[in-house]
Amino acid sequence: IDNLNDCSKSILSTIKILDKKNKLIKKDIKIKKEIFIFSSLILFSVLNIFLLITLLGLISFIISE
Repeated sequence: IDNLNDCSKSILSTIKILDKKNKLIKKDIKIKKEIFIFSSLILFSVLNIFLLITLLGLISFIISE
């Protein structure tokens, strides 16, 4: 019975360690996903500003002709 108890304790500790690793991996994936979303938003904002400046430049060029 003592051997069984020792074996079950080691199995439970292994399960707890794996559970902690899974939680950390999920947290890491969530953080990377949030970083990707914010980076995409910044990129699209910069792209929109660039397109707006280009559009305004073309409009002023057309008006000046």
